[in-house]
Amino acid sequence: MHLSNNMAPVIIQAIQDAIKFNQDLLNSETLKNIEEHEEYLMTLGYLLTHIQDEYKKQITANIIQKRKSELEDVKKRALNDPDGEPSGKLTSPSDIDRIKDRKIENK
Repeated sequence: MHLSNNMAPVIIQAIQDAIKFNQDLLNSETLKNIEEHEEYLMTLGYLLTHIQDEYKKQITANIIQKRKSELEDVKKRALNDPDGEPSGKLTSPSDIDRIKDRKIENK
């Protein structure tokens, strides 16, 4: 199931509101057939759990895809211009590291 990133939170909130409304209706003692209403509430609960799980899967997949593309960009930059990579106090390669890197590339 594909959920729009913009619509999924709205759908989840709508289901939560429906559950709250129907629980209040159940507690009001105005219903004639309580069993059917309780079954409907259970169905809403299952639907809410399913939608939340699908949304979490989709968000996780989006994060993984974004990280993979960032990793590919970093790999390309490192291969194309290793000296042009940003460096800082903790990331400055020494001459020995550069020699080791070049030996690995030549293998």
